[in-house]
Amino acid sequence: MQWDHEVKIAVSGQAGERHIVISDIGLRNSSEILFCLPGILEVKSTFLGLSSLIDQGYRIVALDYCGRGNSDYLKQTNHYKISTYIEDVLVVYDYIINSNKHENPLLKKFNLNVWRIQSKSIHLLGNSMGGLIAAVIANRKLPTIRSLILNDISSLIPWAGLFSLYGNLSQSTLQMPSYGNFSNSNDLAKTLNVDPNLLKAVMQAPHLDIPFKNSMNGIEFTSLFTALNIPICLIYSMESKLVNSLALHHFKKNAANAKLVGVKGSSHPVKFDAFVMQELSAFIAQQK
Repeated sequence: MQWDHEVKIAVSGQAGERHIVISDIGLRNSSEILFCLPGILEVKSTFLGLSSLIDQGYRIVALDYCGRGNSDYLKQTNHYKISTYIEDVLVVYDYIINSNKHENPLLKKFNLNVWRIQSKSIHLLGNSMGGLIAAVIANRKLPTIRSLILNDISSLIPWAGLFSLYGNLSQSTLQMPSYGNFSNSNDLAKTLNVDPNLLKAVMQAPHLDIPFKNSMNGIEFTSLFTALNIPICLIYSMESKLVNSLALHHFKKNAANAKLVGVKGSSHPVKFDAFVMQELSAFIAQQK
């Protein structure tokens, strides 16, 4: 399966001028949109596994944050941080809700929007770090956001889970599950299709520049979830190091009404197999 369309969008913000790439698959005039946010070192192709949803009338939209895939690499390594990716996501959000205006030069010239915001329903799906970004976006109370789906990330990242994410990148031999071992960061970056400087940036404390609190159990993102008033679904691996029993307990306290879907295994993020797709489809359908 391949994307139907690929578009480059200009972004201007704290990291300067850049272009990011978004892709979509499914009916372009669909009012039900699944907006997918990749994990920390992922590219948008990971969401092609959701393509079976297009038969149910959904449009799937995904982006490559700056420094990933075909999106621009940043000139300064210290500009790679979550707040920069949030800028990318908000620009894509604007593109989605104003699709006709952006794609028709005449409409753009006269600043006409024939597709009203209220006509679209956007369901946010975030893998790992993308789930935290999705929670930040959901907290902005944007009128079209209908639900939030988290893939193997919760309101608490246990210390052991944090090491599982970053520890392998600090070894003399770089290790990445599903990709193998690499003797240098350039080879790993090429395989992941990311900027080599990104591998350095994600290891630095300033990369995590959204509200959090360090505790005995890990890094807490309590404030991202306590004020949310949209339906939430957490999909997690039952042997996950990121969403272990401590993380689940913390999440249930802060998102008591969330739907929880446990999946056998330790895959991070959870793969979009037939069982997960069935659960996703049922959850999204309930929000129509």
